[in-house]
Amino acid sequence: MIKTRFNIIIAISIVIFSQTAHSASDKDMASAAFKNGDYSSAIQHYRKILTSKESPKIYTDLGHCYYQLKDWHNAEAAYISAIELYAPTPHPEIIRYLANAQYMSDANSQAALNYHKARSIDPQPGDDLLIARCLVKMDQWILAQDYVTIHLQQYPQDIEALELLAHICTASGKNSDAVAIAKQLARQNPGKLHYLMGLANAQATGRNYADAIDTLEFSLRTIDLQNLEANRMLADLYLAENMYHQAIGCYQRIISQQDKPSDRDYFRLGCAYFQTKRNLAAREAFSNVVELSPSDYQAHIYLGNIAAEELDTEKARSHYLNAIQAGPSSPAPSLVLANLEMNNKQYLAAAGHYLDTIKLDNTQPDVFYNCTLAFMHAGKPKQARETLTKALRVHPLDNKLNLLLNRLIENNI
Repeated sequence: MIKTRFNIIIAISIVIFSQTAHSASDKDMASAAFKNGDYSSAIQHYRKILTSKESPKIYTDLGHCYYQLKDWHNAEAAYISAIELYAPTPHPEIIRYLANAQYMSDANSQAALNYHKARSIDPQPGDDLLIARCLVKMDQWILAQDYVTIHLQQYPQDIEALELLAHICTASGKNSDAVAIAKQLARQNPGKLHYLMGLANAQATGRNYADAIDTLEFSLRTIDLQNLEANRMLADLYLAENMYHQAIGCYQRIISQQDKPSDRDYFRLGCAYFQTKRNLAAREAFSNVVELSPSDYQAHIYLGNIAAEELDTEKARSHYLNAIQAGPSSPAPSLVLANLEMNNKQYLAAAGHYLDTIKLDNTQPDVFYNCTLAFMHAGKPKQARETLTKALRVHPLDNKLNLLLNRLIENNI
């Protein structure tokens, strides 16, 4: 929004400048280059003019060129030069140009100060929102809300301001306020999916999942059944609410609409199939994930889980080893493989994988407990004692670990 408004102002500024007295050829060529979008050539002409005489108008238009090229630093420098040459006469419009460049370069504190400075000289309707957006980028939610509220006192139906306020309320945990504002926006914009999705997002953020589902179902049914973003949001909510059959239908619709479905859509579809015990369909979905994203260790884990449920230990082990290779920094693959080996009484192998899990920073009491138990069953008392000693350093008050210690003492292990 800032950039769109700014581009309009720039176009007007360049036309005005073309009527002023500078080197005729360079002035005309610079203006023509700017209008044609050849900002680099325009910069060369403006720089040439500045070598003969410095002019705040030339520096301003030079700043516009750099701004269009997203060269925020040079745009800022040009605007500052213009402001300095105009001094002591203040020019709030150039101060706003400077603030725009600073905002775009994430110099948010300076941008807010300059928007405020321009506002103090020549207040404009959007100033409070510009300041609020800077504050949002600095996570200063309360102050940002204050500025938006000031704006809404003058312009209570301003859609942009209401959208920003809803975002601020959501981000700052004021979920009921966010939902109320989102409902207002939806009422002001009937039939527009964007605002109903905003309402659903506010409801879901506040953990009102049932309401969010109702909102999305209504929006898809009445506005656009094929909207991918809305379908994906609804499918994810179905999955979170354990509505697996509905999630499957939604993900299938999403996948059928795309020439190249994403690995994430296949993954979530696989999760829904897995939860409904449709292992054949789940295996196909997770296999698609692995084909699209071989480094997705979670898909390999699910394929291993399916094989384990089907009592195919060798295939499960193979998938879990693939998961370890795909995600070497995650403890999850080592843990599931350790549990598989433990269940199959391969105690020494299980202990080794539990140790790998611990090395990867999963130091939960149950991991230490099972590792100690695996060493005990494998006939490795020394390793069992060492593991339990480490466990009790981390979890000295854990009941299960202390009971296991008593068991070791009683059995003189």
